Amino acid sequence: MKTNIRQLKFSELQSFLKNHGEPIFRSKQIYRWLWKEKITCFNEMTNLPEKLRDYLRKNFEIDYLKIKNKYLSEDGTIKFLFNLLDGNYCEGVLIPEKNRVTACISSQVGCSFSCKFCATGQMKRIRNIMSYEIFDQVSLINDESQNIYKKPITNIVYMGMGEPLVNYQNVIESIKYITNKEGLNLSSKRITLSTVGVSKMIKKLADE
Repeated sequence: MKTNIRQLKFSELQSFLKNHGEPIFRSKQIYRWLWKEKITCFNEMTNLPEKLRDYLRKNFEIDYLKIKNKYLSEDGTIKFLFNLLDGNYCEGVLIPEKNRVTACISSQVGCSFSCKFCATGQMKRIRNIMSYEIFDQVSLINDESQNIYKKPITNIVYMGMGEPLVNYQNVIESIKYITNKEGLNLSSKRITLSTVGVSKMIKKLADE
């Protein structure tokens, strides 16, 4: 079974290319195709030599999340059900306002906390959501916002399913994708991470 190339961190992609005799600058080219251009097959990476594209094709695949369902409220809010690659689901919300458009995204399938005010807290935690899956939620909501409201999202809140600080590494990695100029190029000042209060990880986040 081939590995989804989008699971690789940038440093892992660099190491892979170096170990196979490819120049490091190729990693930036591939990164842009995957996160900025969102291509679906290696043949679309037109600035890569055919030999490298063929090697990538034989060893990797390119997979993205898909929207299973979406529900439009009277106030313009749109709730999404995302189909994860392993058959699980998570939710996201597009919240249009006068001066901003916010994407509310999930960091876990289910949750290990049991907050009485939260419906997700009544579910068992199935798994953490991977960094590229978090990014895809934002990317898909952004596409929907531009299609429906003719403007991109301006803000992101990690307030969907799950506790972000229990899925720390994937959350941080997803923020790097979102803020990278070769990704969505969104300012970190426009990202809010909501937590039930995991004190140890709050301190780590502050240091980061």
